[in-house]
Amino acid sequence: MQLFKVLPAVVLLLSCVQPALAQDGASAVTEMFSSIPLDAVEPDRLFEVQYGNPESGALALLSATDDPKAARLYGTGRGLPPEIAELLLMQMKGAKALVGFDMTDIRESAAVTQQGLLITLYRFDPDIRDVVGPALDSLGYDRDDRSGMPIWARGADFAFDLANGNVANPFGGRLGRWGRVAVDRNVVAWSPAWAPIEAFAAGRTGMALHPQIAALIDVLDKPLEGNGVLIGARFMIDPNLRTGSPAVMTADMASGGDDMALLAVVMPPEHTAGDLSELVEWNWHNVPMRSVKGPDTFADHFGGAVEFSVIANSIPVLLIQITSQREDGVVNSSFMRAHNLVQMGDLEILLAPREP
Repeated sequence: MQLFKVLPAVVLLLSCVQPALAQDGASAVTEMFSSIPLDAVEPDRLFEVQYGNPESGALALLSATDDPKAARLYGTGRGLPPEIAELLLMQMKGAKALVGFDMTDIRESAAVTQQGLLITLYRFDPDIRDVVGPALDSLGYDRDDRSGMPIWARGADFAFDLANGNVANPFGGRLGRWGRVAVDRNVVAWSPAWAPIEAFAAGRTGMALHPQIAALIDVLDKPLEGNGVLIGARFMIDPNLRTGSPAVMTADMASGGDDMALLAVVMPPEHTAGDLSELVEWNWHNVPMRSVKGPDTFADHFGGAVEFSVIANSIPVLLIQITSQREDGVVNSSFMRAHNLVQMGDLEILLAPREP
């Protein structure tokens, strides 16, 4: 969708589009994650999975600006992995000519990262193979079909070619990490190594069937009875409980003129659903955070309206929903704070028993 060509229609239909997008949030993530091979990761080590919907990001920003071109550019960045989004504007200058698409052509993205492993997926319109293939041929990639799927490869696994790096290239970028690119109809997958791409081409069991990831995906449609637009989500799977929970999700959502952040936590084994919800709500309002200076509690740091609930499915999930008025649409501050909360060790504090 070219938003800058259809601004009047988008503005008029914004409120109608949002519920439809929201109700499809969990199914959209499930579909994308089904293409990420589960056996690409080592299950006993921490790993992270990401989902992004750039078009939803553009819709959210459009409600906060009268500049549809800016909404498309910066909204796209809000729905992409951070390492891609930060280079968005530079990539826009040359990506189309280099690889046949730029970031505004992406409909959805997904990625999985683990130390020593990376695979990124982009979903486009169905004709993308005819565009990307010839572009990769011209860049010196060699084509090699695996499991009936065309794959373009250049260089050795994990090789860097800094002298020939190009920031406009979404496949390896300025590091010249050419890697392997698989094109399956409307999905393009990239990895710096063969193993994840071969697993993708073989159609092996997808990440959506990981039990804890599936439990977290299930709560995406709970906020506001499905009226929130899902822009992005990050899942951290932590078998060794270093974050305080075996699996955590943070999600970036929007509803009308508000931004929402979700912090969803698979219940640690030592808690029951009832006591965990009560404990976390008390800690939220009374316990200082570790990662911020001063005596700020979680409530002080986040602000906004907060709701706590427990989704008592076969794998119980504690859901914290933070809603705040949208400021500029480019960044959902509550989502970024929720993600940092997990990264900086504050989740362990939030889940800690009250001191006697």
